[in-house]
Amino acid sequence: MDRQGQRELDALLAAGRLERVPADPDAAARAVASARRHLESAHALVDDDPELAYTALYDAMRKACAALLAAHGLRATSRGGHLAVQRAVVAMYARAEALRPFDRVRRRRNEVEYLGGEVHPDDVDADLPAAIRVVEFVAVRLRRPG
Repeated sequence: MDRQGQRELDALLAAGRLERVPADPDAAARAVASARRHLESAHALVDDDPELAYTALYDAMRKACAALLAAHGLRATSRGGHLAVQRAVVAMYARAEALRPFDRVRRRRNEVEYLGGEVHPDDVDADLPAAIRVVEFVAVRLRRPG
């Protein structure tokens, strides 16, 4: 992690948006397994319920990233929420191309969830590969920290 990333993590911790917890590799592994099931659900639901499918693909990304934090002994607080997960993981892995879509998908999911935006099967099909890349990025890092 570079200095800017460390400053971002320190700021999230100081603001109470992130907290230190005992590292839990087993919980991280379970979260990645759950994220993979969410990806399968997103794929299965795309035509029948694209809104739920989109939520599932976003939740897969979020759970995978939260798993990465758990493996490092970090957890977003209720004050930090999903945004803290995204900001912390990007701070830790700033150069990771796989993580770039996470914020856009998070904002799109919020638009759908809270502002009544519509989701079409094409939206799910377009973002499912990005969600898969995030989950696999995390799975690799959990097998080989750093």
